[in-house]
Amino acid sequence: MCGARNGRAIDANRFWAALAGVFLLLAVAASGSAAYAWQQLKTNEAFLNATLKRATEIIDEAVAQAEKYNVPRAATLSLLVKAEGLFDDMAQFGRPTPELRYRKALMLIQFARNYEILGDTDKRFARAKEAYRLLAGLAAEKPDDITYQGDLSTAYTEVGDVLKARGNLSEALQAYRDGFAITDRLVKLDLGNGKWQFNLSISYGRIGDVLVAQGNLTAALQSYRDGLAIMERVVRAYPGNAALLRDLSVSQEKVGNVLLTQGNLSEALQAYRDNLAITERLARAYPGHAGLQRDLSLSFEKVGNVWALHGNLTEALRAYRESLAISERLAKTDPGNAGWQRDLSVSYNNIGDLLKAQGNLSEALRAHRDSLAIRERLAKADPGNADWQRDLSVSYIKVGDVLVAQGNLTEALQAYRDSLAIRERLAAIDPNNTLWQKDLKNSVGGIGETAYSFMLAGNFTMALEAADQAISLDPGETWLYANRAHALMFLGRVDEARALYLKYRGANGLPGNKSWEAAIVEDFAELRKAGFAHPLMDEIESKFSTSG
Repeated sequence: MCGARNGRAIDANRFWAALAGVFLLLAVAASGSAAYAWQQLKTNEAFLNATLKRATEIIDEAVAQAEKYNVPRAATLSLLVKAEGLFDDMAQFGRPTPELRYRKALMLIQFARNYEILGDTDKRFARAKEAYRLLAGLAAEKPDDITYQGDLSTAYTEVGDVLKARGNLSEALQAYRDGFAITDRLVKLDLGNGKWQFNLSISYGRIGDVLVAQGNLTAALQSYRDGLAIMERVVRAYPGNAALLRDLSVSQEKVGNVLLTQGNLSEALQAYRDNLAITERLARAYPGHAGLQRDLSLSFEKVGNVWALHGNLTEALRAYRESLAISERLAKTDPGNAGWQRDLSVSYNNIGDLLKAQGNLSEALRAHRDSLAIRERLAKADPGNADWQRDLSVSYIKVGDVLVAQGNLTEALQAYRDSLAIRERLAAIDPNNTLWQKDLKNSVGGIGETAYSFMLAGNFTMALEAADQAISLDPGETWLYANRAHALMFLGRVDEARALYLKYRGANGLPGNKSWEAAIVEDFAELRKAGFAHPLMDEIESKFSTSG
């Protein structure tokens, strides 16, 4: 163990020593200690442009190496801030020519991507917006310059990615569509250009992603299929290109995702199997490529999802364990990679769900808590990332569900409340985000269901507390009042309980509402089966039988 720690320390020291040397050289060039470099930076714009380009590449590599050697993120963020300051100083040597503005925009896009790796959403957004501003100005000055137009589309995409991560779906969709419009024009100018065709397919995919988040599955599926059709044509034109094959597999996966959500299991399974065939082929061809190994893990996960919905838990668990094994290997090789850590959390949840379905509650709880621990770290490291926050809320729900099944209702209720607190914050950020609004309603419903579980366990005080909290959050949901009425009855507050039973008999303006009455009678039957009885139950049932 000590040797491993020392090895990591040596690696980190080597990294910092090498990086210090790079900054020393840049500082010498920028400070004037080297007269020739100083003069060239101030008078030779081609040299300045080349220096900034090379310096950006160095920083990109530095960030990648910092992640590899698990250098503390605070230190790496400090490095980026210093680098940006140094580059800005160097950029001041040149006039604001189109070439220098263009170079700065590309640098900013790379810095935005580095901040994404490091989990700093705010800095990522600021750099992406500034890159967009510069490229928009250049594209306006030279509207016929396809290089400026293409990179402006890239800037729109970068801005859209951050907006989506922050949960601002409407603005993200607009950014993606603005970028799409540019790429679509470029494709029409040169139909045989594979690069523009590829970019157009990617744009269809990103637009589809937002439409899914907004709940517009029909439009999302069409967008994904449009992108898939283009990607298939591109792959046919370049059949030996591994990168294009990978992008084709991603397009297949996205189509499968929507089909699965729509309940079309057979077509979803076919799409996922097509995806798995490609990812297995690529992973075998490039066993040391971490990204392709991750793709294979996700492919197994998708196939497992469909088997689980088919009810074939054995096949589903087999696929999930294949996925988990890969996720664990990747997460160990690069603990600072937030995306891989998130993948591992998903694998734990998938395993936990199936173990719960098989009745293995202790192992299910362990798996879900392993996932929760990862998601707590991610959400704490980047509190502005709405995706991490939502993931955390989901893990709290899953832990709560297993605790309910184990009869540990007090801890379950706390887990549900922890989830609810997150979902209330997210729903307030974007009231138009249908997924977040649905999440909030589900959390309220979970607390309401916990009230009934407390009832069956004989804890009527906690049942009333949970029911009242759920009602306060969603007073228009009639069924929540049934649990309140049951708790009031067993706590001896019979008059209040009777009034509730009879009041909501006429729910939705329908006197003698049979669905409400049937639900109450069904609840009474379950309570009697659990050993609970009360004279008011017979009284209410007799009133319901004569209503109408």
